[in-house]
Amino acid sequence: GPPALVHRFLGGVVRGVCRAFDEAAWLAEPFDVVVCCDCVYREGLHAPLLATLRRVCAPERTVLLLANDERSHLQRRFADAVMASHFNLVEVNVSDDWPGVVVHRGAALPGDVQPTPAVPPEALFRDPLGVAVVQDEVNGSDGGFVTPGSAALAAWIARSYELDKCRVFELGTGTGYVGLSLLRRGAAHVTLSDDRVGLCAWNAARLGACAVRRVRWDHQDDVDAGDLGRVSRPSDQTELVVAAEAAQRLDLLDALAAELRRRLLSAASHGRLGEAVVAAAPCLKPRPAGRLCKEAACARCRVLEECERVGVVLKRTAEAPPPARDDPAFAGFFEADFPSDWTEVVGVLLLALDDDDETAA
Repeated sequence: GPPALVHRFLGGVVRGVCRAFDEAAWLAEPFDVVVCCDCVYREGLHAPLLATLRRVCAPERTVLLLANDERSHLQRRFADAVMASHFNLVEVNVSDDWPGVVVHRGAALPGDVQPTPAVPPEALFRDPLGVAVVQDEVNGSDGGFVTPGSAALAAWIARSYELDKCRVFELGTGTGYVGLSLLRRGAAHVTLSDDRVGLCAWNAARLGACAVRRVRWDHQDDVDAGDLGRVSRPSDQTELVVAAEAAQRLDLLDALAAELRRRLLSAASHGRLGEAVVAAAPCLKPRPAGRLCKEAACARCRVLEECERVGVVLKRTAEAPPPARDDPAFAGFFEADFPSDWTEVVGVLLLALDDDDETAA
């Protein structure tokens, strides 16, 4: 099977094999080759495996080989997640005799967040539930730290839904905090997704079993057979497609709307009730009767405009108050860029497929 093929591919002779369970022993010096065979069948274990690979693969030295004896959507998702964790990775042919075996070869790239067992206290964010996530100050503005709005949205969702009956699919997860907070609060299943998943995978590996996926909004390669169900009867679960900070990217709102639609269609194909929960700042110039304003910088109205265009409609709105700035139950918030982050309620948009799209799904 895959281990024998990889052994042959390496030339049949390996200078040393490390089997130590003592962390200090097996991280004492960089590895030349790391081999991972038949390890990606359970999606809930992808995050700890990703975090482990980041620790044992030294940039510009270690060669990584991934091998599986079948080509499945889980295998592809894991390979995509590895690439989104700052690795390069290409599929290679190791034997014409075993065409079903899928092997990828690659290496870690320098410059990304490198997980370490000792996390400085200032890099952690903690909430009242004891959820503690590592933050990345260098890439903070691109999802690397937890914002007051994210904490507000997580608390609002927990109050508003029976989480034990909900599956959560978070878009633009960054640190993974919102999804991991909902998992701690009892969500039935959580998927963390982003175009870069190294940080959220490290946090998921520390805090709980959930899925981690590379999802680039509306990218044709980031949907697979596992996203399409063929159930004949409704499920009793609700699929929440959550976006805490995504609406801030005004340049990507068309892609965000298309991704919300794609994930809601996936939920419907599995027989689940789908609802998108999107956080957005209040309208810059509110108009009567719920009409959208014309301000180009109004994230709320622009995301609603793009969603309507693709058949995702607003069902209702809500408000989520932010945590108090001096609340001792929270620790580790980076200083917010705007004072309003601490004083302005977070607007919550509840969206769903329009009736025609849901029927078609």
